[in-house]
Amino acid sequence: MRSFLAWLVNAVGTVAHGLTMPLLTGIGGILATLAIPVLRGLAGVCLIVAAVALASDMGTATLGGQKSIEPTSVVRHWQTLGANSIEQTRSFLNKRTRPWVWEAFSTPLRMPTFVFFTLLGLMFGYLGRRRHRVNIFAN
Repeated sequence: MRSFLAWLVNAVGTVAHGLTMPLLTGIGGILATLAIPVLRGLAGVCLIVAAVALASDMGTATLGGQKSIEPTSVVRHWQTLGANSIEQTRSFLNKRTRPWVWEAFSTPLRMPTFVFFTLLGLMFGYLGRRRHRVNIFAN
């Protein structure tokens, strides 16, 4: 199981890196150079949001006297913050694209908030990692 998980993380990171970095390099080398610290910053922010969401879910369960944690989904947080914005986003995507686009967009938003932002933070952290330069002229 561990080797499959390692393979899955490596495959997702490789695909994400392969899709984003050529675009940034094509736009300009300076933009690609600036993207690395921005990705690291986004990773930090996402991981902080994940920690706060987990603490909030744990605190709600503890104060409610429950024995288990009931995680809050991203959609529920979104509905709490802006009830009509989620409906506007759905109608916007359904008008401009096919209905399956909304389903593909909303499926990850149904997972617990701390899991979603942890995965997002890990992806940004992987994309913003330091690259190891290989000296091809070393003897």
